[in-house]
Amino acid sequence: MITTDDALVAAATAVIIAAVVNPRQLESLPESNLYAFLYIKGVPVAGPHPPPAATAAAAVAAHYASADAAAADAASASVATATAAAAATGGATGAPPATAAAPPAVMAAAARARHTAACAAGEATYEDPATGYTVFTAVAHLARGRCCGIVDGARAHRCRHCPYAPGGELVAPRSMELAERVGLLLRLRDVTGGVRGAAVAAAMMRAPLSVARPPPAVAPLDGEGVAAAEGTAADPPATVVSPACGVCGSDGWVRCGRCRGWGFVVSPRTALCPVCHAEGYHPCPGCTPWRRPPKVAFYE
Repeated sequence: MITTDDALVAAATAVIIAAVVNPRQLESLPESNLYAFLYIKGVPVAGPHPPPAATAAAAVAAHYASADAAAADAASASVATATAAAAATGGATGAPPATAAAPPAVMAAAARARHTAACAAGEATYEDPATGYTVFTAVAHLARGRCCGIVDGARAHRCRHCPYAPGGELVAPRSMELAERVGLLLRLRDVTGGVRGAAVAAAMMRAPLSVARPPPAVAPLDGEGVAAAEGTAADPPATVVSPACGVCGSDGWVRCGRCRGWGFVVSPRTALCPVCHAEGYHPCPGCTPWRRPPKVAFYE
């Protein structure tokens, strides 16, 4: 039985490596590894507890499949938005596509889904689908360790996902349970970034892109991520650049949706783009293991 935080993170790291590098290995992992990952991420599993190994492996695979589909959809939307922005500014022909406003209930459900996914990824913020505003997650509030809305002993304001009661204490069982996992989530977030960075580099070397783009800046791995990547260098990547990709059109690269290809953002301060590392493009999330870096600060 895994009882320490270090052991939990190490066990969950093995699951991340398998899910990113070779998902077929998930079914061969020990049950304890799968349970550690599901616990840290807060992934619900129907049925008896603890679930059978096959059920746990299927839950992990479904979690990553959902995240991968969301990443591909977001990339497609970013490409469309960038194209529309170019058209609006004279950078391309044609008018920007019209978008219809979704019903409030649909947007509220989409916001809840984004918040749940952002918390599972250990992210500090997410983008509200209705307004485009940046919203702090409950993970960010718990990582801060206190309510930022309490001034002189009284609550002056309350964030959307604030887990704290009016007196600044944790009362809700769900918030208290999440608080127990916050440190693990943040550690696993950093490990995931290292594993994905190594997987992207390996995929790019094994499947050269059809169109040359400036290579993205890949941050060096450290800590648990280094050992994880080095231990799986010979494994085949989960995905490689596909000539039939519907996101990038076999290019292997897409225009960065965060900076619209400019390499910097102004929101409200000018800074180098944290998503594409000022390159303007990044590997396609639809046909490579690349995923947008987690949002660890408000302006990202």
